[in-house]
Amino acid sequence: MILIDTSVWVEFFRKKGDPGIKDSVEDLISSRESAISGPIVFEIIAGAREKETKIIQQVFSFCEFRTFESVTWFQAGTLYNKLRKKGKTVPKSDILIAAVSLESKLPLLCRDHHFEIIRDFGDNRLVVHSI
Repeated sequence: MILIDTSVWVEFFRKKGDPGIKDSVEDLISSRESAISGPIVFEIIAGAREKETKIIQQVFSFCEFRTFESVTWFQAGTLYNKLRKKGKTVPKSDILIAAVSLESKLPLLCRDHHFEIIRDFGDNRLVVHSI
């Protein structure tokens, strides 16, 4: 199982998106190894056109949904605070996604350098697979 970040989903849903990324995500979906979480769904739907939302919902229905437990919110706040004290600024939505990944013990598939910053300066337990 792997948590797929928004940055990968954006490329997957693009009509002319990277074929390698599209194939990788399709493989994860068909093997039932893809996971999503609330912040990822929020970011994708917030940026989608109205006519795209039904397709997105259909695709996401084949993914495992990882929910936020109360401990995940504490993990996210602690992680954000730790990064801020080190002078690192990362979008809060990426912190939330990283916290889900850490609490679920799932690797994160992404195309976003913020997760490397989170791993390198916040929590080295975060497993990041850049694509």
